[in-house]
Amino acid sequence: MQIHRLLILLLFQLIHISIYAQNINEELILAARKSNVEAVKALLAKGADVNTKTEYGATPLFYACDRGSIEIVKILLNAGADVNITDKFYNSPPVFWAVMKDHGAVVKLLLEKGARTKESVMSSAAGQGKKNVVKSVLELGGFSPDALTAYLAAAEKNGHTEVAEMLKNAGAKPKPKVEYKVDAETLKIYEGVYKNDQLEFTFRVKDGKLVGGPAGQEITLVPVDKHTFEPDGAAGVTGVFSVEGEKVISLTVKQSGGQVVLKKVEAK
Repeated sequence: MQIHRLLILLLFQLIHISIYAQNINEELILAARKSNVEAVKALLAKGADVNTKTEYGATPLFYACDRGSIEIVKILLNAGADVNITDKFYNSPPVFWAVMKDHGAVVKLLLEKGARTKESVMSSAAGQGKKNVVKSVLELGGFSPDALTAYLAAAEKNGHTEVAEMLKNAGAKPKPKVEYKVDAETLKIYEGVYKNDQLEFTFRVKDGKLVGGPAGQEITLVPVDKHTFEPDGAAGVTGVFSVEGEKVISLTVKQSGGQVVLKKVEAK
C-alpha cells in the first residue's frame, strides 16, 4: 500500500513538472513576442527551454527577429538558441523573419553567429528592396562580382533604386543583356514533375513560356543558355536541366553556396 501511494505521488509530481514546463515555455514565447527583455532573462533563469516551439515550429528567436529586438536575440543566442532551425509555416530560419521586417542589425548578428547563408539573405533582401538588410550584410563583405551583379539585377528589376545604388557602390556591375530564345515546342521537353526527398517542382508551357516551381507557384523561367534558365525576378539562382538524348532526366537548381538536384518523374 505504501509503494502504491508513493507511485501515485510520483505520478502527480511528474504531471505538475510537465504542466509547469509547458507554462513557462509558453511564457517565454510570449515574452519574446512582446520584446520583454527582463521577462526573457527571468524565464530562462527559471529553466525555460530556449528552443521551445509553437504549433507552427517557431521558437522565441523567431519572434525576437520579427520584432527586431536585438537585445533579446543576443540573450537567446547566448542561451543556445538554434540559429538555423526552420518553422513550419514559412519553412524558413529566423534570419528570414528579420529580413522580411528589414531589421538589418539583427540579420547581421545572426549571420555572424552562423545563420545560413549571407548569399541567400542578400538575394532575398535585394529583390525585396530591404535597404537596412542590404546595407548591413554588405558590411560583411566577401561577395563575388557575379553575385553582386545578380543582386543588382534583382533590385533594378523590382524598382529598388536605393538598393541598386548601394550595390553599385559596393562594386556591382550591370549584367550584359543576352537574349537567348527557345521556341514553345522545344520548351515542352521540360514539362513535368521534378522531385527529391524535400522538394517538388512542376513546370508547364504557358503562353510560349516555361512556368512553374514549387506547389502553387508559377514562376517564369527565362532561357539564358542551352537547357539553362533563370527565374524571372530572382537573383543568383540558375536552373540547369540535364538531358540525355532528347529526354530530360533532372533539374539542378544552383544558388550561391550550394545546389539541389531534382529527378524528373516519369509520366504514367
